[in-house]
Amino acid sequence: MFALAILTAGVAGCSAELPQWPATSPLPRWQPSDAWRNSDFAVLQSELTPAVLIWSKSNTLRLFANLGQWGLGGPTLLGARVGKGDPALWLRMAPPGDQMEVSGDRLTAPWLLVSFRKSLGWEEWDVPWVVVLQHRPVRVGIAEDGLALEFGAEAGYVVAMPLCGAFKRNTLPAETRWPPLTDRADYLQVLRPEDTEPVNPRVFGLCDAWSLLLLRWPLSCREDLQVVPQEDVLRVRGACAFVPIEDDWGTEAVEATPLPPTLALALTTELPASVHEPTVWLPPFLPTPYGPYIMTEGDTYTIDFPIRHLNQTETQQPPNLDDPIVALAAQQVAERMQQKFTDGSEERIWDHGGGGNYCWQVMGDRWYAKALAYTPEPARSNAKACLAAYMRDWVLNEAKYKPFRGKLILEGPGIGNWGGYDDSGKFSSNILETLWCYAYYTGDWDLIRERWDTILKLFVTPRECRWRGFGRDAIAEMGDEAALALCLARMAYQIGDMDTYAYAAYIYTRECVHLWVKTKPECAEWFRGLQPWHSVEPMQGPLFLTNLWGDVAGWQIDGPDYPKETGERQYRNRWVRFGNEDVGAFLRETVGEDTLRKELDWWLTREDNPYKPGVSTAHIAPSMEQLRSLLLNESPADLAKLTPIQDAKIGRAADAISYYCSFVRTGRPTQYTRLVPTDLPDSPWMLGLERESDGSDGALVVNVLSKDGQWPTICDWGWKPPKNAGDLPGADCWPYGQIIAGDTPPTLKWERLNWVTNVRYAG
Repeated sequence: MFALAILTAGVAGCSAELPQWPATSPLPRWQPSDAWRNSDFAVLQSELTPAVLIWSKSNTLRLFANLGQWGLGGPTLLGARVGKGDPALWLRMAPPGDQMEVSGDRLTAPWLLVSFRKSLGWEEWDVPWVVVLQHRPVRVGIAEDGLALEFGAEAGYVVAMPLCGAFKRNTLPAETRWPPLTDRADYLQVLRPEDTEPVNPRVFGLCDAWSLLLLRWPLSCREDLQVVPQEDVLRVRGACAFVPIEDDWGTEAVEATPLPPTLALALTTELPASVHEPTVWLPPFLPTPYGPYIMTEGDTYTIDFPIRHLNQTETQQPPNLDDPIVALAAQQVAERMQQKFTDGSEERIWDHGGGGNYCWQVMGDRWYAKALAYTPEPARSNAKACLAAYMRDWVLNEAKYKPFRGKLILEGPGIGNWGGYDDSGKFSSNILETLWCYAYYTGDWDLIRERWDTILKLFVTPRECRWRGFGRDAIAEMGDEAALALCLARMAYQIGDMDTYAYAAYIYTRECVHLWVKTKPECAEWFRGLQPWHSVEPMQGPLFLTNLWGDVAGWQIDGPDYPKETGERQYRNRWVRFGNEDVGAFLRETVGEDTLRKELDWWLTREDNPYKPGVSTAHIAPSMEQLRSLLLNESPADLAKLTPIQDAKIGRAADAISYYCSFVRTGRPTQYTRLVPTDLPDSPWMLGLERESDGSDGALVVNVLSKDGQWPTICDWGWKPPKNAGDLPGADCWPYGQIIAGDTPPTLKWERLNWVTNVRYAG
């Protein structure tokens, strides 16, 4: 057996002089524009709200119009509060081809209710809408061609929203006065300002409650961050600005600030984060494709997220050679390192056919740095020399990457981009974990300082984070994103870049929320309870939240049995590239060992298990031993029950090292090394995602689409209409009709107002 010398990890101790927080914070990337306010017609949509805001100077407005072009019938049901005294709910079914009107002076509240019950094409489900008015109309009419509003002067502001969000009622009550909605009792509560207790909401209660909220339409949300070292927390503060709408009924509107729905999904399933006062309260039942829509009273919210696992790291300890399994594993690591690094040449690094497959190579290289402590001389010195040259000439050489929107993205075999950052951006961000491992386990911080600007260009993750989904879009793999943000924060602290340390810690907390919702079974079950979702196919069998899509697609859901027909089943990729012991500790201590063990045991029963015992690919799929070591801290003896360690047959050096290190790390009780001291002062408030977000389409529950020469269409996602509407916007999407204000469609200009909101207006 080789004699093993254990190196001390390369992070220097804390200096006597603590690093300083930055004096100023970066500016927002997007500057607000008010050009739309002077237009004759505008439609605004935002990630902050499921409601579409319409501004019109015309005295006529038609909503849910021209649905016949998609083979669908128009609205059939109109509701309003009418009369005096004890207000009554006025509802009436309109037979196909019929129409009905109500005089505007009868309306005693600023809202209208519109439904498609029993209309052509709406037989499987219905989506009732609430429409909130600024001005009292002269008359309101409903017919096959939509909801018609006529005003004495300009329409002003009109807000329209699916009353139950993304939820589609597949069982409709026969009564005109709808019974209590009890499909999701936890979320069917209306807390009205004059009430101290929630009331059981009927439809009129929902409309009353939403009319109070929608008269303060959230236009923007600035998110700031603060590090509180003594508490080991990252504090996030969101502050909303609203479009205030003063209506003709004198309604006392309520300002309420929404939480990002994916964060809300995590909080309602007991994510260990602390929400400051005011207490979070639930508005009327309203799911979105990203999670529940939850608001806090007032114009701000503040939440503390724990970052202890970022500020400390698992200590690399000498192997417990008294344990024969650990001794054999340590010997295998040493032998593989000796066989690979027979000299210090840079060429020794390549495992995948040379630089042509650099993208695979760099994903697995972190294991060579982690293995240095278990490597005897001269292989250890050879490996350090090889890694140093490779880091200088390849990893931190900007010529090896493609410049894209101020960042560097990594392209290679099967790794590309399709107009965005896509897989190329994901791979360039993942390099940050390899860089941390190199610097920490070799102590070469000079190279990190020298190439810091290049390192920051690899940090693509924030560019594809959105307010609504909280973390990065389009990532199914849980080995990505959280670990790399954690590693960047640590590197930034070590070289004294405290703004990047705080900002990367902030991105880390966002990605930890994604890890939570992907691993907590209650989160997938929340979506199962909302069926029908994007089709009438029932969600059967185990379900997993996989990745986020844009528009209003939201969380993609699949499993072995659902959906019946699909492309790649992304749930099989969920543990790809997972190899960070500190992220494993976060999951173990928050989601819980029992939940993680249940899933990993389930994988062992599957013939299609991609995480097989005794098989490891350092750049793609970890072995089951590696996952159980990182997530469950299982002992070497328990890990060896999966595959006797002497029977594992693993080819490439990095693959073998990642496998055998799983046994070495649990051979002793876990210890931690503190990286960031607790005696730092609190940081100032610093700008969050808005500093570099690429912005978004502004959609949350429905999307607004437009074309030149056509009135805009409000659309849903996933469902297909009976027929294609030809030239109309959203021709192949499920429509909620067009918005028509006047006679001639204006030429609409699209503009991003800020990082969460956009507008189409007559320019």
